[in-house]
Amino acid sequence: MHRSASVRTWRVIVRAATLAAMPRDRALLSICAAAFVMAAGAAPAGAGVAARRSHVVTSGDSLWKIARAYQCEVDELRRANRLDGNVIHAGQRLRIPPCRPRTASATVTAIRGRDLTAERIRRDEADASRDRSRTGEDRVNDEREEEREAHGADVGEEGTAGERAGERAIDTGRPAGDASTETGVEEDLVPVAVPLTGQSFGRPQNGYLVSGRHMPSNPAAYYLRRPERAWGADHTVDQLVRAIHAVRRRFPRVHPLAIGDLSTRHGGRLSMHGSHQSGRDADIGFYFRQRPRDYPKSFVVATADNLDFPATWALISALCKTADSVLGVERIYMTYSTQALFYRLARKHRVPADQLEKWFQYPHGRRADHGIIRHEPGHEEHIHVRFRCAPADLECE
Repeated sequence: MHRSASVRTWRVIVRAATLAAMPRDRALLSICAAAFVMAAGAAPAGAGVAARRSHVVTSGDSLWKIARAYQCEVDELRRANRLDGNVIHAGQRLRIPPCRPRTASATVTAIRGRDLTAERIRRDEADASRDRSRTGEDRVNDEREEEREAHGADVGEEGTAGERAGERAIDTGRPAGDASTETGVEEDLVPVAVPLTGQSFGRPQNGYLVSGRHMPSNPAAYYLRRPERAWGADHTVDQLVRAIHAVRRRFPRVHPLAIGDLSTRHGGRLSMHGSHQSGRDADIGFYFRQRPRDYPKSFVVATADNLDFPATWALISALCKTADSVLGVERIYMTYSTQALFYRLARKHRVPADQLEKWFQYPHGRRADHGIIRHEPGHEEHIHVRFRCAPADLECE
């Protein structure tokens, strides 16, 4: 596709979306996805990604990244290469199957249920042609496409230009008709309807978050250690709040619980963590018999002497009991020694042995593929909870 045609089509999509006045909180996903479609259509027939049928894995690659680069689904790559899981190795050659490119066929003709006639589209194309004469217009659109290409190759990487542009589009809070921006370049970009839905994208170790929810304020029940990192997918926040409320119904006098990091507002890399990128992870402290001096502003190591076992066990139970739900817990991480502490105290409090067998990796060994609660170094002062991908999160892994 010729550059001018690409820009013209972009402008048509943008103006079509203006008629629909789609909510701004979908801006990051929608604008990036539309640019992705434009970039995919710009390659000449028989060239580029579509003509390549294999990919040599390099350091930093993942199935999800490779699938995005070739406009495939992860399951298509697995089937084509007879893979049982997501493990790939540097130097490995993967067969790229003929995948159906993602399109936005309904984007121009029907946005949010409003049909746009051919005459209206032609008028918009004419408007777009006139608008391109504005100073810097072509440069702004070209840069946006380049940012999307970089963003699509390594989604969730902190500080990419595409992510920063998306954050500005969402964080400014301006109405859709306000064309002013921080840079002074006039823009009328609004979210475009594309067939991508959900909140959690990619893996917790390499992903991002769209339209996340902030943990609601409730100082009597819990303390957010870093509020700017207390964003999560809807079901993550819901499940955490329910579990904490379940504890407080049984133990109304417990002190506030320390809540550590979930994700940042738009996910992506988070300092001090190898995960927490897609809004599905949360770090949670313990309940103590007497609240330690620095708690809940800081996590505190649990021991048999200071731990309020009944209250903390009620919290762990409330989380583990969601494991069979499609929106429930996928894993809980704590050190093996902390598992042993809880296991022994649970036996002392006559928790059924079959329940402990189902929930704990202990005493099968810290590398055993067993139980919901698994060993992870550095988790002796808090637990790390990871929730499943929601059914609507089609690109969540």
